[in-house]
Amino acid sequence: TKELLITKIFEEEVFQRQGDTIVTWTNPDTREDIALSFQEAGGAQEVWELLCQVQGRSPNDVTEEGDHDPSCGPGAGGPLLHDDSELLRLPAPEMQNLPQLQEMLSSVPPHSRDKVIDTVMTGGFMARLYQVFRDSEDLEATDNLHRLFRILRSLLMMNEPS
Repeated sequence: TKELLITKIFEEEVFQRQGDTIVTWTNPDTREDIALSFQEAGGAQEVWELLCQVQGRSPNDVTEEGDHDPSCGPGAGGPLLHDDSELLRLPAPEMQNLPQLQEMLSSVPPHSRDKVIDTVMTGGFMARLYQVFRDSEDLEATDNLHRLFRILRSLLMMNEPS
C-alpha cells in the first residue's frame, strides 16, 4: 500500500462536512483548500470522528440554537455559506464575537472570498474592528489581541490566489 495524503492537523483548522461523503479544510500554512471525497458515508464519518477527536471536539456538538457546530458534526457545512453560496451575515465586530468571527473568516472557501471582502469593507466593519483592537489593548486582553491577529491574517490572506 502507498500513502496518498499526509497532512498535519492544526488546531486552528476548521474542518467541514459537505454532505455525507466529503470532508474539506484549508491548510493554514499554505492556504491550500483540500477536499477528501469518500465513496461511502461510513468512511467519511470515521475520518470525521478522528479529526474531531484529535482537535478535542465532539463530532456531535450542538450549539444553543440546536444546530450542529459548523466545525464538527455530521452534515456540517461552512459557517459563512448557505444554500447556493448565499452569504450569511458576519457577527458584529465586538469582543464577545471574536471567537465566532475568527472561526468564520478562517474557513471561507476561495469562491466566496470576494463576497466576504465586500461585506467587510462596507458598513464600518473595519472601523469597529479597530475599536475592538483599541479596547482590547487598553484592557490588556491578550486572548482578544491574538484573535484579532488571526482575523486580520485571514482577511489579508483572502487576497492570495491559492
